[in-house]
Amino acid sequence: MSNETQQNGLNAAASSEAKAAEISEAKAGESSDPKAGETSKANIGEIAEAEASDDELLGACGGSEAPRTVMDVLRLPGVDRMYAVQPIPWCPHLEQVEPLDGRRLNCRAPCLDCDETDENWICLVCYKIYCSRFKNEHMLYHGLESEHRIVLSYSDLSVWCYACDNYIDNEITYPMKNSAHRSKFGEDLPC
Repeated sequence: MSNETQQNGLNAAASSEAKAAEISEAKAGESSDPKAGETSKANIGEIAEAEASDDELLGACGGSEAPRTVMDVLRLPGVDRMYAVQPIPWCPHLEQVEPLDGRRLNCRAPCLDCDETDENWICLVCYKIYCSRFKNEHMLYHGLESEHRIVLSYSDLSVWCYACDNYIDNEITYPMKNSAHRSKFGEDLPC
């Protein structure tokens, strides 16, 4: 936890304690004097309003806004690191990739084995479409049986190598990604 986060938490706690003390004093200080009672009730109302606005600022989880940047996430209590997917730029299995040769990829095509249409992948060697390991694992089985290693996800347009167990970002796959993007979104990939 950062020093700033700790300090903000301490300041909020001290502020709440001070307000609670003021409320206790106000309640204890109520007397038979009508003016003193009115002042105490007025102070209690102001304090309650101030507490409500502090609660709104802090939110149920200690913050009113969701983190917007990586640095915001890293500032959250208990978060000391994050992991990022880093595709490799080359692998020896890219040699298996066959060109599109006029094919148009169809991101809505079903798995050849189970007709699943969510989470499908296309083999970039034979261009057969099978479902992901999160569905019925047919693309994984295809890769094992055929030794076709490079596949493209229709979900997020990422390229995966089963042998290297890694994502790939290589220009050899860009025409396939562009064709899939065109199928999915009706336009070419942005430059």
